[in-house]
Parts: sequence; C-alpha cells; structure tokens
Amino acid sequence: MASAYEYKTDSCLDPVSHNSNEAAINGNSRHMASGLTIPERALQLFQDAEILAPMVRASTTPLRSLAISYGCDLVYSEEIIDRAITSTERVYNENIGTIDYRRKIESFSAKVQRRMATNNDPVHTVIRIDPLLERNKLIFQLGTGEAGLALPAAIMVQNDVDGIDINMGCPKKFSVSGGMGSALLEDLPRACDVVSTLCRNVSVPVSCKIRLLKDDTKTVDFVTALVKAGASAVAIHAREVGDEAQQAAQLDRLVGVVKLLKSSSIGVPIIINGDMYTRNDMVNLRRRSGADAVMLVRPTLYNTSIFRKPPINANDQANESQEEETRYGYDSKLLLSKTQVVQDYLAHAQSYEGFVKNIKYVVCEMMTNRRTPTNLSLFMPTKFSRGQTIEDICKCKSMESLCKIWDVSSRSAMVSNASQVVLDGGKESVWAVDMHTYDDRYFLDPEALRKEQEVKEAGSGKETEKESTRDNKSINSERPIKGERILEYAKNGNIDEALDLLHVVEAKYLETRNIAIKPNVSTYISVINALSKSKVNPQRAQDILDRIDALNDTTNDDTLRIDVGCVCYNTVLDAWGWSSAPDKVQRANKLFHRMLDLYTSESNLQAKPNIVTLNSLLNACAFARVKGEEGHAAAILEVATNAFEKFADGEYGSANGLTYFTMLKIFNKFLPMNDDRTEKMKNVFHQCCENGYLDKKVFNQLEKGVPTNELKYLLGNGFSMDAAGKVRIDKRKIPQLGIRIKQKQKK
Repeated sequence: MASAYEYKTDSCLDPVSHNSNEAAINGNSRHMASGLTIPERALQLFQDAEILAPMVRASTTPLRSLAISYGCDLVYSEEIIDRAITSTERVYNENIGTIDYRRKIESFSAKVQRRMATNNDPVHTVIRIDPLLERNKLIFQLGTGEAGLALPAAIMVQNDVDGIDINMGCPKKFSVSGGMGSALLEDLPRACDVVSTLCRNVSVPVSCKIRLLKDDTKTVDFVTALVKAGASAVAIHAREVGDEAQQAAQLDRLVGVVKLLKSSSIGVPIIINGDMYTRNDMVNLRRRSGADAVMLVRPTLYNTSIFRKPPINANDQANESQEEETRYGYDSKLLLSKTQVVQDYLAHAQSYEGFVKNIKYVVCEMMTNRRTPTNLSLFMPTKFSRGQTIEDICKCKSMESLCKIWDVSSRSAMVSNASQVVLDGGKESVWAVDMHTYDDRYFLDPEALRKEQEVKEAGSGKETEKESTRDNKSINSERPIKGERILEYAKNGNIDEALDLLHVVEAKYLETRNIAIKPNVSTYISVINALSKSKVNPQRAQDILDRIDALNDTTNDDTLRIDVGCVCYNTVLDAWGWSSAPDKVQRANKLFHRMLDLYTSESNLQAKPNIVTLNSLLNACAFARVKGEEGHAAAILEVATNAFEKFADGEYGSANGLTYFTMLKIFNKFLPMNDDRTEKMKNVFHQCCENGYLDKKVFNQLEKGVPTNELKYLLGNGFSMDAAGKVRIDKRKIPQLGIRIKQKQKK
C-alpha cells in the first residue's frame, strides 16, 4: 500500500466457493514463485499491512477468511504447538477445497482409538488452510520453546504458508510452563536459537511476536538480537507480561521503542499491536511511531469490518488531515453493523465446516467488550437488531441452532459431522477435544468459573504433593522427578550430570521393564542437543543414539521402543559437521545411511531423512579438512554427490538455497579449475534457478568457480562488469530465472 488510506477492493468473497488447483493440493512452493529473497518476501508481506493477529480458538479459517473478505492484508493462524502439528498428516479436503492437518490416528492411545472406531468419530483437524484464498496472506504461528521441536513442525507446514511466526508473548500458564510464549522473553539465547535454526532451514520468512519488556532498552536489545538471529519481522504488543487486558496499552512506550529501533536502522518490518479500535487509531499510531504495519487482536473480534478500507481521491487527500478524526472513528461509515458481521462470520463458519464450540466462542466474543480497556468500552455498544444475548448463544448445541438465532440460512448439506455434533450435556466426542477447553460459564459467570478452577488447581497440587511424599521411594515416581532433573541439567549445560542421571534411569528401566520409568524422547533430545551444541565431542551425542538402538534391540514390544525422530539424528549430524574430527564426513555419512536404513526397512519411520539431514551432511563435507593422502577429496565429493542425488526425486524433501550454496562450495573446494568443475557448477546453478533459490551466496560461489567467459554466457544480460573490473550480477535479467518466472505467471 502506498499510504494507509489506499483503496483496496472489498472483495466480498463468497465463502461457499472453494476452488482448487494442482499447486494448491500439492503445496507447491507458493512462496517461491516470485523469485524473491526471504528478506524481500518479508518486506512484500509485512510492509504497510493491516494484520489479523493470532488468537486462541478465534484465528481459525472462518475468521481469517472473513477478515480477508473485508480487506485484511495478512492473517495469522491461532498458535499451534510444535508437537501438535508434528503429530498430524497433511490431507487435501476435496469437499471444501482446503488443506487439513489432521491428527494421526496412531497418535491416540489404544483405548481412545477403540472408542473412536466404535463411535465412528472423525479425527481432529489441528489447522485448516484455504490454499487459494489465503495464498500470500497466511502466517503460521508456532508455539515452541526448543529449536529441535520447532524445526520439524516448521518444515512440515512451510509449503502451505507464507511465513512462520514464533509466539514469544503469550503469558498463559500452559505456554510458560512448557518454556514457550513469554518464557522466551526471559531466555534470549534460547529464543535466538529457535529463530536461527528455523532461518537456516526453512524457505519462508521467520518472524516473532513479543511484548514490551520492563525496560525500553532491554526491549530494543531483545528485538535487535532476534533480527541478528535471522528474524524477518517483529511484532510488538504494547503491554508487559502481567498487564491486564482491561488496562490501557502502553502506547507511548511502544512509540518510543519503535522509534529507537528505526533510528538504529533495524532493517526489518516492525509491527505494532495494542488498543487500535478504529481506523484513526491505526493510522495515527503508525504515524507517531514510524512502524511498518499494524496488528489487531480484540478490535477484530468486536467488529471485524474494521479492515474495510476507504476509497481515496484528490478531494479526500486534500481534506484527509482535517476530517479523519470524525470520518474513521467509532462511528465510521466503513464499519458494518455488528449483526451483519456475525451473520457473515456464521456463513464463513458453515462454508469451512467450523467446529461448533469454537464458533460459539467467537460469536460470544463479538457480542461483548469484556476484555476492552475500561476507558474505551463506553464507545463500544453491544446491542443487536433482534435482541440476541450471550445467554441465547450459550444454549445452542449445534450450528443449525446458532444460525437460526442470527437468521442465517443453514447450509446443512455442506456442514460436516464436526460442526453438527450435538453436545450432550456439554460434552463432545473424544476426537473433538482440543488443547483449549471451553465452558459456557466463560461468558455467563466468569468469576464462578475462575474460583472453581483455582480450587481444582489447589486440590490437584495438594494431591500431587501427597502422592510425591507417599511414593517418594516408589519406582513409578522416579521418571518424572529424574526426567525433569535431566532436562534441567541439560538446559543449564551441566552435561555430565545429565548423562549420569540418564544412565541411572536407563539401567533401572532395563532392570525392571517398567514402562513408567522409561526415558522419553524429550529427555534424549535435550541431552543430545546439549552435547551437540557444546561442539566438544560429537561422539558423546552419537553414543546416545547407539544406546537407544541397544534399548530397542532388547524388546519386540512396540510400546517399549524409543523411536526418536529425524530431529535427533539431524542434531548429531550437525554436531559432526561443525566438529574438528578428521573423519567427520565418514561419521556423518554413516549416520545418514543409518537413517535411510531405519526408514526404508520401516524399523523407525520417524527417522526419515529430510532437507535438514542433507544440509547437515553437506556442511560436514564443505568444512572437512583435506588430508594429504590421495583420494581423500574424491571420497568427500562422492559422499556429497550421492547425498545430493538422493534428494533429486523429492521423496526426502526438496533442496533449498543453503543446499545449492553448500554444494557449489564443495565443488570449489575439492575440484580443480577445469571443464568438469564448470559443468558440475552449471548444473547446480540451473537447478537453483528452476527452484527460485538464487541469492548472493550462490552468486559468490558461482563467481569463484566458473571462468568469466562461461559466467557471462551463463548469466546473459544479468552479467556486467564495472569500471574497476568487478563482476556485477542482476538476477532479474538472468535468462533461466526469467523464463521460469514467465512460466509461473502464465500458469
């Protein structure tokens, strides 16, 4: 947008119409078609954007599509926890033309699986994406606290979204206790580790959403560190952890922080969030702060049509500064009635087969201003044309009854079991239960619900304490206690203590075969990560994997196996890659083939190699020391070439920019300057063009390894030399890339 008031068509998209195409179904690199670098892509996404914020239970497909239909530029999904997304499978929903990430049936316990089979219950959909409507508009918000857990989740969804956002602001107990959300604000190294790990391995922009810290300087330093780690954009909420929603946002502090960041040439889009309930608020706060974009949370629930943009002409521009205070305030003519907004939302909810309890929750939020700052609630009435009340909504047990109250025609033929399920006594089928529990008293009697939850928590705490005291010597209590201690040791870098305690737990498990004390995958991952990051002796991390294999070899019972995923193997591979071990290429290659064997033999399907595996192995090759003996360089080249070719058919993922850069670096390092090297580098360059991963690092390697005359021929009009004889490259004029872009546009 050229200005905050630039006209954008109110598309009034028909929520019932879902078209599909092959690219949408297969998730084919929606974010790469432009051939832009990731920073360029981030600027394209976030600059001047008006954004729907991530909201638990609310930012699902119906609200996201409604916001887009009103003119929203960018929408965030609700926060999805890393383990939740990695336990799903990607399914194309032919009925409504969406990409659904559905929880795998095997991720449920055997008891739940039997109940689901008996009741014929569908499997819960964790996230639903409209690949056409949300193309170039969807940011996936990830709840995570560890790079090792964040990476497989991000890789899994990257081809269906336009960016990955790390939640670093949620203060809820669920997030903080898991080391996620605002817990990351107190652990900058861990926060940066998550960001840098994703940025090295995914092909979409990575952003972060944070809160103000206690001190403005600390906030600026935190954002600066995230950007140095690779973050392509940062959203800042104008409240600290602990600030109540009913308190006014600290907008003056937010303005000061953004100005400090801009004066330091931060170099990435800064997004502001907090108490912008009118279009005037959005425009004025952007002007005061110099921010690049605005993000709206509760204002979009109060009236989602706040995203409707005004037309602009010469007369409007002349009178803009004089009249904007009255034209685009709480009584703006751009706003639709709240009744109309609820009706539109229900139409979208039916179209996307929304889950009825989520729909009820969002409608109730649209009908109240309970979390609005007290000083603003007077300007925000909650009356509706037919006198609908929250009590009426809470009585509804199906989409049909909800639609009847709001006079919306029920499209029962389109609504799945998920939205038609009848809530007997307020209980749902087991498949429909998600991590965000809901109770009608949340709106009807919040104080009573809060007190009941406090009593339950207090009772649970006492009971747990008694159990712990009574069973202190019981073997069943040892895994939680020691597991937590192992995690703590590993997190704090006390590797020897973590290993010693892990040996004790393993020995006791092997002795008793008691599954209650079996070390879990998270315990192993934490120790492997700690060992790998130390970069002292990757063999110790390798030993952990060997011990896991030894434990698995002692049983034929699948319930007793410890099947660690590719994240663990990739972490050890990465450790070998960065080590100074003289045989690190052979070690890394052996581990790579071990992963292939485990996957192809179906011994451990979770060990399937991915693009991170390839990049880690290539990294080991690129930074290997060349020994004096003959054939050493050739052996390294063979390892790299064979691994690169393994990924040619796409079964294990597609190469990215880092892959091509590293492969070119390997050719430059281990091959002499001759026709063979030139041809190999040209082949990699062509593949890089075809997949849209050209960047400065690739060009630098190409310039080093290809003779100038060949480079000129290869790059065509994209090649030039300045007066000093230095090569200049304009990738927009490169023939191969230009042809690819035109083909994509033609399609």
